[in-house]
Order: sequence, then C-alpha cells, then structure tokens
Amino acid sequence: MSRILSYISLIALVSACEGTPVSLGEFVVPDAGQMILDAEPVLDSGPIDSGPTGPSLVLSPSELSFGPTLVTCAQTQQLVIENPSDTFNTITRVIIDGPSNFELSEENFPLTVIPNEQVELDIIFTPSSTNSTISAIIRVEYSTPQTTDVIDVIVNGYGVETRNETDNFTQKSSPEIDFLFVIDRSCSMSEEFSYLATQLNKLDTYLQNNLVDFHIGITDMDTQNTNGQLLGEPKVITQQTPNYTQVLRSQLRPQSGGGFIEAGIESSILALSEPLISTENAGFLREQSALSVFYISDEADQSPQMLSNYEEQLRALRPSGMLDLRAIVHLASGASVPCGAQLGRGYIELVNLFGGYLAELCERDWEPILSDFPSNFGLNTQFDLSYPAESESLSVTVDGVKTSSVSLLSDQTHIEFITSSIPNRNAMIQVQYQTRICRE
Repeated sequence: MSRILSYISLIALVSACEGTPVSLGEFVVPDAGQMILDAEPVLDSGPIDSGPTGPSLVLSPSELSFGPTLVTCAQTQQLVIENPSDTFNTITRVIIDGPSNFELSEENFPLTVIPNEQVELDIIFTPSSTNSTISAIIRVEYSTPQTTDVIDVIVNGYGVETRNETDNFTQKSSPEIDFLFVIDRSCSMSEEFSYLATQLNKLDTYLQNNLVDFHIGITDMDTQNTNGQLLGEPKVITQQTPNYTQVLRSQLRPQSGGGFIEAGIESSILALSEPLISTENAGFLREQSALSVFYISDEADQSPQMLSNYEEQLRALRPSGMLDLRAIVHLASGASVPCGAQLGRGYIELVNLFGGYLAELCERDWEPILSDFPSNFGLNTQFDLSYPAESESLSVTVDGVKTSSVSLLSDQTHIEFITSSIPNRNAMIQVQYQTRICRE
C-alpha cells in the first residue's frame, strides 16, 4: 500500500507543477495539496517478503526421560534441535531449570542452526539418591531474523542402587584341547613306547570324530637337561601338521640315558608356566583351550615340591571342567611286578585329586585312556560377565531354556557351568543380572 501511495504522490506532484488536475482511475488529484479517495486501490501483484514460513526450531524428544540410573553414575542422552525453516536460527542460550543432577556436556553458545539441518546437545544425568524421580526443565533460547523465542523440554530420571544388565554368549563350534605328553624316555620304556605307537590311532579317532581343534606337545621328565621344554620339530603338532599322527609317533620314543631324576610332575609345571610358556614353548597353550596332561612312566615321581603345591599350580591354569589329568603307570603294589615297573607314586595321587584317568602300564590296555574324554570337553565352561553381578539376581538360559547348573564365582565376574551341563556346540547363552557398577 505504501508503494501505491508513494506512486500517486509522485504523479500528483508532477501534475501540480503543470497546474492541471490529474485523474488516476478512480483517484482524482485536483491539486498538490489534496487527494480524494473515491474507490479501493488496485494493489501491486509483485512479490512481497513475508518472512520465514513454518516453525523455527523443533526439539526431540519432546520429553527426555533417563529412567532408572545407578546412583553416582553419569548417563548421557541427546537432545536433537532441528531447523525446518528456510532461515538461519541462532541458539543463544540453554538453561537447565532444576537440580544440579542435570547438566550440559558443553556450552558453546551462540550456536547457529542452518536451514534444514540439526544439532545435538548432550544432556548428562547423575542421580545422587534413590528417594524419588528428579525433574527439570531444559529451556532453549533462540533468535531468528524476525524474533526471539524459547522452547521448553521436560527432563527426568531417578536413581537406583542396582541396574539390570544382559550378556549374550555363543558356545564354541568345536572343542579346543591342548594335549601335553610328559614321558619317561629312559631305555627301560622301549617296549611301552612301541606299544603306545600302535595305540595312537585311538586318540586320532577321537580327535577326528569330535572335530577337535588340538595342539599336542611333548616333553620328558628330565629336569636336569630338558627342564620342561617341548621336544621335536615341530614343537606344537596341530591338525595342520602334515602326517601329524606319524610325526607324533616319531617323537614318542625313548632315548639313551635320560634324566637321573624322573620328575614328571615338575616337568609339566615347568612346561606350562613362565618363562617357557612365552618363550621356547610359545604357541602351545591357548587362552580358551582345555588342557589334558598325560604322564607315562615306569617309575615313581621324584618331583621336589609337595603334591599340594603342584595341585594349586595346575588348578590355576584352567577352570574346573577344562583340566584333565591322565597317567599310564604301574598301579598295583607288591613284590611281584610283571613288567619290572615301580609303583607310580605321585602320579596316582595327583590324577586322583583331579578325578582323572589311570591306566595300568603293564596290562597294555590303553584304548580307554586315549579315547575316552568327558562329554563336551574342550568347550567353554566359564563365561566372563561385563560387570560384577549380584548373586541373587543371576538368571541364565541356554538356547532359551533356563538352567540352574551354573554358579557365580567369588570374583562375581565369571559364571561356571558344572561339568555335566556344559552347553553344547554353538549354544546361545544369555545371562541376566543386576550390578552396582556404572556402565562404561
């Protein structure tokens, strides 16, 4: 309208200078000092700047709820601020009107939000008690080229003493077993090793039928020379070793001399412990494998430490159900010994402590000890939790079926299945529990 009146005024001024009245349609201008409006003017149909269209800023979610949050643990959620308009908007300030349990991670204002884009603000909630729900208002102040405005969002949460956690695991697809043969390589064992070579096919049958991912290592009982180092080449025999059964047969044989002190238990500990397990014997013992130790001798063990010390060291190597001890030694006491062997003292007691397997050296019936292993041996019996669990809250399912054949270990970060209930290959294990630890 202002442009029309200005146009009329200009024409009227020019005409007045010529001394004649001017007619503009229904407008009559008799002179420069008077204008009479006889009808509605015809408006200019050209473009007019009417400012931005649509809402200036949109916040989501419309209400920010943290829900149950562990006391003293900080939890973060994002507040998304979108600019759906066609002009630049500027966030000038964000205020949290409420308790100090809520805070912004950063306060980099003013912050410009360009058209059809969005920004995210991190809101942090740290409850200090478990009394009740804590609430506040997040007030977003912003400006546009035409105006300033404020948008409010409610935020709330409450503190709890424990929080729920769920861990999911998948059982191995095939057993992993590391076999350590600790052998008496003195010449008196010649006949026994010849027989053992004929029986190794029983072990091979077990490995193949059960698709075992295996490592095999061999050491002797000579702690004066070998000292637990793995023998032969390669030191670690696997299913990738060409003709691995023949390689194993060639390494399981006696030699002249041998150690003066036959200390098989000591040798096994040396082979499986530092420094050898990270140096000369590196690559044999895997982190998640089961361990099976064979002692084969015609003499008693002469290891220097008490049996209880060796038991403790062996149990530290593997959890229950993942450690298997076996011995082929002379089992019967008495003056008349058919094969000239001594009673296998030390080995017998140690194997019995672990509920292992014994075979009579003199009877030549070794098939069971080379082929009979516990069901699911080599699969995982323990699973590591993400956080320490409250024991009374533990709930475990295997392939969707709840089980009680599992316990929470004393460190509260591992569960262990009993040997008879180890989950089958590829089983899905879900563990639900409560914890007092903040989520990382």
